[in-house]
Parts: sequence; C-alpha cells; structure tokens
Amino acid sequence: MTEIEKAKCENTGNWINMCEALSEVTSNSYGDITAQIKSRRDMDSRRISIVAGKSRGNRVELNYCPFCGADIATEHKEPAND
Repeated sequence: MTEIEKAKCENTGNWINMCEALSEVTSNSYGDITAQIKSRRDMDSRRISIVAGKSRGNRVELNYCPFCGADIATEHKEPAND
C-alpha cells in the first residue's frame, strides 16, 4: 500500500500558502488555531502568523504546522503589496 503524498504548507517569508488541513481549520475556526495578520507601519510590511490558544494571555505562535510539519514561522521582510 502506498501513501498518497499530501501538499505541505509553503512558507514565502512573510506569508504562508497553507496545506489543506491548516486552511480548513483556520477558515472555519475549528479548535483554538487561528491565523493572524500582523503589520508594521514603519516598514509597510504585513505577515501572517498561526497561533494556538483562546485568550490573549495564553496564545502561542506556532513555528511548525501541526498537520504537515512544515516550517511556518514568518518574519516582516517585504513591503505589503495591497
């Protein structure tokens, strides 16, 4: 029996092209995992971060996708293209 290869998250530096499972969870608010957009005005930069936890005081930012294991830590690198 062969295992079907699933698409993994792709980290572009300041943004994430999410795998199907992470996209589903963050889009439909399943559990405590959410996507947050963080911005820095001095750099005109935006980035996405994936966090786990309900209240502001106990949230943690995830460095790896809990579903596919890909590195999803992002940084403010490029100006926003909005």
